[in-house]
Amino acid sequence: MTQVPSGYDRTRPDKKDFMDAIKHYHPVVSFSFFLLLIVLSLVSMQPAFQVISFLAAACYAIAIGGARAFLRGSWWLLVLIVIVALFNGVFGGSGLTVLFTLNLGFMQTPITVESLTYGLCMGLMLANVILWFNILGKVSSLQGFIELFSKVSPTAGMIIARITVFIPELLAQARLVDRAQQVFVTGRGAVGSSAEVSSAEASSAEGNSAAGDSAVGNSAQGNSAQGNSAAPPFSPPSSGGQGLATLSTSEKPTKKRLRREQLVYAGVLSSYLMEWGMEKSLITAQSMVARGYGSRKRTSYRRTRLALRDIVPLVILLALGLTSLGCIIWASTTYQFYPYLSQLQPWLGYIPFLLLILMPVILQLSEELAWWRSR
Repeated sequence: MTQVPSGYDRTRPDKKDFMDAIKHYHPVVSFSFFLLLIVLSLVSMQPAFQVISFLAAACYAIAIGGARAFLRGSWWLLVLIVIVALFNGVFGGSGLTVLFTLNLGFMQTPITVESLTYGLCMGLMLANVILWFNILGKVSSLQGFIELFSKVSPTAGMIIARITVFIPELLAQARLVDRAQQVFVTGRGAVGSSAEVSSAEASSAEGNSAAGDSAVGNSAQGNSAQGNSAAPPFSPPSSGGQGLATLSTSEKPTKKRLRREQLVYAGVLSSYLMEWGMEKSLITAQSMVARGYGSRKRTSYRRTRLALRDIVPLVILLALGLTSLGCIIWASTTYQFYPYLSQLQPWLGYIPFLLLILMPVILQLSEELAWWRSR
């Protein structure tokens, strides 16, 4: 029978995406993978490499969170790409393939294919870096960051780890407070089966609403309000068909009134999030002090050593990364945007970069093969 690597579960894992395989290795493997892709995306100014990186990042993001979540959270990246391309097309003005001439009143600017393509590559570069950082935050864990930087730079490791964890928690808390506020105003219970507010939290929010409490953040968490002021609660702005209560339901909503309600609601929601963030920061700081953070060399409750099964993919990643870096530098220096675009042709230099991007898929397939051979 084939020997299964140490730490590998013989029970077939229920994998949701291809990034799950890379989580089973040492944190330095996943961090090196994303660091290489981010660096290669930054140094590349060749359209083929940028398009490959963007499609791969989009596929991984869809595999992790789903197509709907990807479109809802990353649609602005497409807007960013278009804005950068148009900005360079209008103010770049280089190239000889003129599409049309834009009359701005004080000057006439020729819009060329070359300037738009160069701006498109710049926009793709920014979008790729943002996407890979986003995937890194979803795949990596707080403990992994701390283990990587605890000996080299513990302060920087703690800051990076807290940033990657705090932003998703802040967004989740904003959704939680928004749902709790709907319950607080309408008093109709939880809004839908997909709401983040549980039935216990909803009942607590209704009880605090009847008592006249104004601290919605604490009522959403099931805690008692910090103050029992009798100020009337604010309400989420009505946005066409959601059926939310408004500040005055007797009059017909107008655009000006809805805009005012949205600004008021956004301000109050921001104040609650700031209060929650400061409270969470104080609790975290007190917990760190109580646990002796900074008094001596940090220890870890989980011993993670770099084993042979971690070294092999790490060496392969570094080899593919260096090879891809050489290919990207050569392709970026030989490809010309001005005065005419160079023609893209099939090239073997794309293969190392494709293999580097497909490393999580290769690692998962190898684990699946090891599981089938160990049966």
